[in-house]
Amino acid sequence: MDANWRRDAIVELLRQKGKVKARELAKRFHVTRQTICQDITVLSLHCDIYTERGQNGGIYLLEKKRPIRKSLSSSQI
Repeated sequence: MDANWRRDAIVELLRQKGKVKARELAKRFHVTRQTICQDITVLSLHCDIYTERGQNGGIYLLEKKRPIRKSLSSSQI
């Protein structure tokens, strides 16, 4: 499984479900939670993702309809 494919699938799941736990994503994609955390870090460069720690926490996509940026903005460079 390609990391880019998995990241696109994570964004789509966030759009559909609203909130997903890292543990759930790791199980679904057969990777470690550390891999999911790395994916979320990369995705946060391209879209607005919010993470909340704790038992009731999870990963949220703040703007569900905003397209993923494929490149860095001039301020990010």
